[in-house]
Amino acid sequence: MSISSNLPIRGSVYSIEEDHVNSNLIFCGTEFGVFFSPDSGGNWKELANGLPTIAVRDIAIQRRENDLVLGTFGRGFYVLDDYSVLRSIENSDKESCCTNI
Repeated sequence: MSISSNLPIRGSVYSIEEDHVNSNLIFCGTEFGVFFSPDSGGNWKELANGLPTIAVRDIAIQRRENDLVLGTFGRGFYVLDDYSVLRSIENSDKESCCTNI
């Protein structure tokens, strides 16, 4: 299985983080933003709502509050508060759910 489907063709992948509750949920920091996969890397969707297209160099998960912390290159850091809703996304409905994150 390739884990690169739906990721940007150009650019680098800087960080990968697996969810501590659902091992199928993976986050990937790239040259062009952060992506997530609900199916162990089979398909990827950009987490972009309000996040500029920037290099995400580091990803950390704050386990107690379920926060996703993104470290960027030159633009500071971003925190996605309580990303636990992403754990329930099936591959078939990831497009419809992700527009309002």
